[in-house]
Amino acid sequence: MMQRCGVPFVALVGLLPFVLAACTDATSSTDPRTQPPLVRVVAVKKTTSSERSFTGIVAARVQSDLGFRVSGKVLERLVDTGQNVRRGQALMRIDPKDLALALQAQEQAVSAAQARVRQTSQEESRYQALVATGAVSKSAYEKIKADAESARAELSAAQAQATVARNQTSYAGLLADADGVVVETLAEPGQVVAAGQVVVRVAHAGPREAVIELPETLRPAIGSTGRATLYGAPLGSTISVQLSHGQLDPALQVPIGAIFDSGKGPGVWLLEGETPRVTWRVVQIVRLSDEAASMSPPSPYASAPSPCSCSSPFPSPASSPS
Repeated sequence: MMQRCGVPFVALVGLLPFVLAACTDATSSTDPRTQPPLVRVVAVKKTTSSERSFTGIVAARVQSDLGFRVSGKVLERLVDTGQNVRRGQALMRIDPKDLALALQAQEQAVSAAQARVRQTSQEESRYQALVATGAVSKSAYEKIKADAESARAELSAAQAQATVARNQTSYAGLLADADGVVVETLAEPGQVVAAGQVVVRVAHAGPREAVIELPETLRPAIGSTGRATLYGAPLGSTISVQLSHGQLDPALQVPIGAIFDSGKGPGVWLLEGETPRVTWRVVQIVRLSDEAASMSPPSPYASAPSPCSCSSPFPSPASSPS
């Protein structure tokens, strides 16, 4: 027989009809389909702390993903993962031969453009004197003048291309952009890399951050506080973080099977009163774990009933137990 109590009880779906579990006749049918379901009664705890603990790692607030500005074959990797580097320190080198050849080709193009400028300038001067005497037409002079201007423009373009090629010869070495620690190297000697491809990651010295992966069900309220415990300051070291939901009301912790949802929102069966009576109460789920659920106190109660206990759920809030 279920013990009478002056405080409410939360029940799970499929609770035994009140006194049938204690009054089963020994001569009743043994067919499992006619047997009442078993009842499991557990204590319901009031959640006094909404703090959860998570682990993460220490990471730099600023991290650079470095790559070469030109493509080429890697000749040397000058640093290892975990090594401290200074701003301007060489990290990796690519083969500079192709860059030197490209510069040589552009310098030759500049020389050719300069020769053409000299030739067209001389012709322009000659035709200018002839047109003054009427020996050549003005249209012929205008054509020679246009050729000279075109040659000068081509020289300017060739000189700009040579400057670019000269700058690219300095891109054969990859330099650290700040003081820090090499956290990853992504290329090895002999590997051909493209321009802009990330080959080294450097964590900048300075402020650190905790990188923690939180479950999707956790949504800390604005203003929530957290405590962090460091097990070592170096990058990549482990950190333990406790997140507190100080803005949440005290909640009840019940077995996850006590929560029933027929499509109209979650709720529980509540057993209360001097004469035990079962009623359906709507609740709000605060968070879920593998075996338990934290919920708001069943309406219309403003605080959790104490003490409470749980047994197995009723069929549905639409059908009252008999």
